[in-house]
Amino acid sequence: GYADGESRLFIGSGGGVIGPKESFPEETRIAAKELVAAAQPFVKNLSLENSRELPKQGQVKFVLLTNSGIYVIKDEIDHLNKEDSQFYPLWIAVNTLLTPSLKFLLEGEKK
Repeated sequence: GYADGESRLFIGSGGGVIGPKESFPEETRIAAKELVAAAQPFVKNLSLENSRELPKQGQVKFVLLTNSGIYVIKDEIDHLNKEDSQFYPLWIAVNTLLTPSLKFLLEGEKK
């Protein structure tokens, strides 16, 4: 998700959705902005990314693109699902964007 409401979805199998934000449902534009807002508090406490490693099984990797560089957060999915995780608000924001994005992708495939 991007601050202007644009979002992109890439699926590991090669599928995905990309295009002008106006072609996406309104709920994805709102969720993209909310995702950026949820990520902002974490940037100041992170190091710049220095490698492009994929997450391990059971792990989630958040990639935060900023004007000053790329920051990464890695955490175990089991930990992210708990409200006491410091990254729980970010996890919820990601899923809030992911749900309508996947729905939009699947509807496009049916056409």
